[in-house]
Parts: sequence; structure tokens; C-alpha cells
Amino acid sequence: RLRKPTASVAAEPMEDAIIALKRSMKSALQEAELQIDHRQHEAMQIVSRLQADKERLYLEEQQLDEERREFTRLQALLNSELEEVSRLREEVEGRSLFACCMRPSNERISEVQLGDPDIDSIIGEGRGGFERDQE
Repeated sequence: RLRKPTASVAAEPMEDAIIALKRSMKSALQEAELQIDHRQHEAMQIVSRLQADKERLYLEEQQLDEERREFTRLQALLNSELEEVSRLREEVEGRSLFACCMRPSNERISEVQLGDPDIDSIIGEGRGGFERDQE
């Protein structure tokens, strides 16, 4: 009999504790939701940055590929020109020291056709001594 009033008196502090616990849990849940929202926003920003970086890297890769192709083309052109220089050097070095003083070969003279009006006008009527070379 005395227990009933004691039980109701004891129930009030428990109810207050439960209410306080509910408030605390609700507050903790709201804080957790805010943290989740914040982390989700950060994750979305990171994904956006990663996508932008991926696109930038793709474009840079395309540019590097184009530069690589251009470099290869220029390298092949340079190699071709270096081969031509080597060939010309061999041709020049193959001549003797006095080759410039020697009479040119008949082949070169035959490249110019005597009696050609265009050539005659350039070298004149005396044919510039070519008659002697033709003999």
C-alpha cells in the first residue's frame, strides 16, 4: 500500500530520465545526419574534382600523343635530311683536292645542247669555248 505512492514517485524521475535520453538520442541523431550530409557533400566535391582531373588528363594525353606523332614525323624528316647531308659529304669528300681545277666531264657538257637558242643567248655567239670541249 505504501508501495504505490513510492512507485509513482520513483516513476517520475525515470520518466524524466527517459525523456532526457530521448532528447539526447534525437540530438545525437540530428548531429549524425548533419555529419553524414557534410561528408556526402565532401564526397560529391571529391568525385567532381576527380572527374575534372580525369578529363584534364585525357586531354593532356591526347595532346602528348599528337606531340609524339609530330616528334616522330620531325625525327624521320631530320634523319632523311641527315642521310642527304651524309650522302653529299661523301660525294664531296670523294673528290680529290684538285677536283675543282680539273676539266669537267663530257657528261656535264652534253647536258647543254649547243645550238639551243636559249643557251646561245646566255653564253653568246662564241659559245664560251664549248666548241673546244666538244672535240
